Amino acid sequence: MYVKMTAEPQQQQPQQQPAQQQKQPAQQQQQPQSDYKKQREELERDLNNQLSMFVYLSSNGGTANTASGSGDTKELAEKLTDVGNAFRALGKHKSELRYMQKALEMRKRLYDGDQWEIAESLLNLGIAYANCGEHKYALRYKLEALRMFKRLNNDEDHLSLADALYQVGLSYRSNDDAKNELKFMQSSLDMKRRLYDENDMNIAEALDSVGQAYANIGDYKNELKHKLEGLIMKTKLVQGDNPQVAASLNSTGTAFSNNFDHHNLLKYKRQALEMRKRLYKGDHPEIADALYNLGLAYRKCEDPISELTCVSEAYEMKKRLVENQDNADLAETLNSLGLSYGNNGDYKTELACKQQALDMRNRLFDGDHADIASSLNNVGLAYRKLGDYKNELKHILRALDMYERLYDGDHRFIAATLNNIGIAYGNNKEHKYELKYLLRSLEMYKRLYDGDHMDLVTLLTNLSLAYKRNRDSKNEARFRNEAAEMESRLLHHDHYFVI
Repeated sequence: MYVKMTAEPQQQQPQQQPAQQQKQPAQQQQQPQSDYKKQREELERDLNNQLSMFVYLSSNGGTANTASGSGDTKELAEKLTDVGNAFRALGKHKSELRYMQKALEMRKRLYDGDQWEIAESLLNLGIAYANCGEHKYALRYKLEALRMFKRLNNDEDHLSLADALYQVGLSYRSNDDAKNELKFMQSSLDMKRRLYDENDMNIAEALDSVGQAYANIGDYKNELKHKLEGLIMKTKLVQGDNPQVAASLNSTGTAFSNNFDHHNLLKYKRQALEMRKRLYKGDHPEIADALYNLGLAYRKCEDPISELTCVSEAYEMKKRLVENQDNADLAETLNSLGLSYGNNGDYKTELACKQQALDMRNRLFDGDHADIASSLNNVGLAYRKLGDYKNELKHILRALDMYERLYDGDHRFIAATLNNIGIAYGNNKEHKYELKYLLRSLEMYKRLYDGDHMDLVTLLTNLSLAYKRNRDSKNEARFRNEAAEMESRLLHHDHYFVI
C-alpha cells in the first residue's frame, strides 16, 4: 500500500456579489489560449502594476477614508488584497500570505465589529495558508470568516456564504476530516441550488466537489453519481472545448476507476488530455497534469509501458515549466516517475527518482512535513524491491515517527505506514513484530472506515500471509476468507453505461 499525498486544489478568490438568478446562456467554444509563458508574463506585469499602485498609495496616504492617526486607508487595504491575489496567481504563496496578513490587519484597524471587508480578508488569509500547506491555520481562518458571513447575512442564503462553506470543506479535506468535508460541501451545494437556476456552472462545480467528498469517505457510487451529474450539466451549459469540462472529464474518470470500470477510466482521461491539448498551446500545467493523470490511469490498468511514457512526458513538461527549480508538484511527479520505472522492472532507477524526490522535499520544507514522511515511506518501498530490507525498515520507521509527530490519534497515513512496517519486519524475518504492526494497522483502519474498503481487503490479505509464515493455518484461513468476502461485496456494484 503506497502512501499518496495530494495537495489542496488551487483556490479561487471568493466572490462577494449576490447570486444572479438569470440563466446563463451557453458559452461558445473557446479558442486555444496563448502559451503559458505569455500568460506568466501578463501575470508578472499585473503584479508589477499592483505593486506600483500600492507604493503610490502608501507614499501619498491614499485618497480618502483614512483611519484617524494612521496611514491606513480603505484603498490601501484593497490594494494589499490585490497584490496578494497577484502573487497567488503566480503561485508565489509565501508573498501571497504576507500581503493577505497585512490586508487583514489594516482592515481590522479601519473597521469595528463584523464587516464584509474583514470577512473577505479572513477567507483570503485562510486560502493563503492553505496554499502554503498550513492547513490547520487555513481551517481556523476560514471558519472565522464563515461565522462572520453568517452573522452579516443573518443566516440567509448568499453567494459569499456558499463560497465560504465550500472553502471550509476544502480545508477539512486537507486536514483529512472527510465527514466534515462532506457536510460543508453538501451545505454549499444545497445553498447554490437555492440561489441559482436548475442548470448553472456554480452548481456543476459544487456537484463535483460533493462527489470528491463522497470518494474520501469511501462511497464511490455517490462519487460517480455526483460527478456524472456535474459533467452532464457542464456539457449543457457550454459548447465545445472548455477548461471546466476538461476538469470534470478527468475527475469523472477517477470516479469510474473507483468503481472498477477501467474502460471508462481510460476513455475519460484520454478525452481530458485531448481537450486540454486543443485549449492550450505548447507547455502548460493543465496539459502536464492531464498527461500525468493518464499515466496513473494506465498504471491502474496495468499497462506499465504506456504509464511510463505518459508520466515521463508529464515530468519533463513540468520541469520545463518551473525552469528546473525545486517545486512541490514536481517532487510528487518525480516520486511517481520512480514508481513507473519500478513497474517496468527498473528498480535502481526507481530508487534514484524517489531519493531525488526526498532530497527536493527536504530542500522545500523545514522540519516535519507530510510530503517528507511520504517520501521516506516510498524510498523504503524502493529498497524493498531491491531486497535491501534493512534500509526498507529504517526509512519506513522514520516515516512513521514523522507522521505520529504530525497527526494526533488515528490517521490513514499512519495506518498505511503501520502496514508497511509490518511487511518490512516480515522481510527481516522478525515475524512477531510483523504481526504486531499489521494488527495495529487493522485496528486503526477499522476505526477510520465505516464498513468495507479496499484498504481493508489489502490489509486482511497481508495478515493472512503473515499468519501463514507463522504457521498459524487457522488465522491464515480466517483472514483470507474475510478478505475474499469483503472484496466480493465491494465488486458487486451497479454499472454505469455512458454514451
